[in-house]
Amino acid sequence: MGWYIVLSALVAAYVLDSGTPVDGGKLPDAQLTGDKYTTRYDNIDVNAILKSERLLNNYVKCILKDERCTPDGKLLQGGSTVRVVTISPTRALVTPMLPRVSEVIPEALGNECAKCNEIQRKKVGEVLGYLLQERRDIWDQLLLKFDTDGSFRKKYGYDEEDEDYEEEEVEETKTR
Repeated sequence: MGWYIVLSALVAAYVLDSGTPVDGGKLPDAQLTGDKYTTRYDNIDVNAILKSERLLNNYVKCILKDERCTPDGKLLQGGSTVRVVTISPTRALVTPMLPRVSEVIPEALGNECAKCNEIQRKKVGEVLGYLLQERRDIWDQLLLKFDTDGSFRKKYGYDEEDEDYEEEEVEETKTR
């Protein structure tokens, strides 16, 4: 059950709506310790993304930094720290981008998605259940990228060799 958190980063990346520093430095503690993630993306239909091979692969490739990204994907990737919009020849609007996924994932894994609301937790469960059961190839790539030392797998009792694990995950997904 706890391993559902591993990919909560995917959802957390969508639901965060705070900015990165303009100088490209680390996020201030206040932005990493806010009470809850924004509800701005709660209406995203994750099932539509999961059912679309093209959309799912594009988001995964973007998060893994293997391919180019859509504008929303670039926000997830954290490839730029500011967005500049030219208003006129003498004025420009500079707004901060979302936090880097590499900063969000450890936080989400470390606190078991404590900043997620119920809608976000449900969506995390849908995404993780699908990837674990139907797209193990993507699941494994994300583990390699975001849990290189296996510490989160150990923390949540995830055993890749456990034959009963897949059945347990299916049952837990159905009860949510």
